[in-house]
Amino acid sequence: MDVLIPNLIPSGQETTENIFNVQHLDGIEFDGLKGPGIAFITSNSNLSHEIRLNLIKFKNHFKNITIYDLGTLKEVEEKSIIELTSYLVAYNIVPVFVGIDVNTAGSLAVENIKNITLISNYIELIEYKNSTTSVNHLAYQRHLCSLNDIYEIEENLYNALSLGKLRSFPAQLEPTLRDTQILHVNLDCMRFSDAPNTNGTLPSGLNAEELCQIMKYVGTADDLTAVFISCDIIADKYQPEASLIAESIWYFMEGVNMSLPDHPSKSTDFSAFIVHSTSLDDDLEFLKHNQTSKWWLCHTSENQIRHYLACSYDEYQMSVSEEVPDRLLKFINEVDK
Repeated sequence: MDVLIPNLIPSGQETTENIFNVQHLDGIEFDGLKGPGIAFITSNSNLSHEIRLNLIKFKNHFKNITIYDLGTLKEVEEKSIIELTSYLVAYNIVPVFVGIDVNTAGSLAVENIKNITLISNYIELIEYKNSTTSVNHLAYQRHLCSLNDIYEIEENLYNALSLGKLRSFPAQLEPTLRDTQILHVNLDCMRFSDAPNTNGTLPSGLNAEELCQIMKYVGTADDLTAVFISCDIIADKYQPEASLIAESIWYFMEGVNMSLPDHPSKSTDFSAFIVHSTSLDDDLEFLKHNQTSKWWLCHTSENQIRHYLACSYDEYQMSVSEEVPDRLLKFINEVDK
């Protein structure tokens, strides 16, 4: 545990009925890490302190994971966060960082060649030279984004969901998030009434229930590496933001606790369904996991590598009806390039 202790400030005094199974406390040394689990780590801010105070009040329902409170980062340095994440992932522990900006999350994605999902009310275009990192966008509001940016992501990304599409096609939300490897949530994605002290919030936006549902879906992602949450507070007030973030983290924990290794690359417990598409003049192979009932589209490239896209039952049904969704077509075209 020597890698972690010097970079983290203990979280404080132990409390009874704490949601955390293991806390980084003064004078306490870790015997070791054991996954699967979640590690809660924050920047040194008043908001982070309030989030921790709210989180420890919640009940721990989670028998399948260990929840660590590793304390507060002494310094928010990109390199140390990347190293810390790699260290935790080696133990099958997903870190949840609070108070870390999108650039650090993006650098982690590039360093590990991971895809990243950005949840914000505007499109933050992250560009890295010589990088194959896939950047996805969720809950952006069209009136805040340039037409060029909207065209760029909606033409080239099959998982981009604006706030309007997220509401109009709720069945797409879970499969869109299922392949997430790194998540960054900017609390400006919330509507003003749910996060009134956050810079950039508008009357329109996600509500608290939607954020909690998103975090639960992300928790079930099969290859998740890290979660980042940031919030630009514009006043010396931390509620309801602290309660909202703490609640969303609890539902993330619930998602991780109930997750199963159900990706086709890790499981064989599937039923296969072949759908012939007249418009494509090709057969589409859909897979349904027999325990979780989650669906994937499988498409084989010219070099005989099988690629998988998480999809919904609705998308399977549309394909059966000769209405292959654009999202699936974009995936097929990308594999065929």
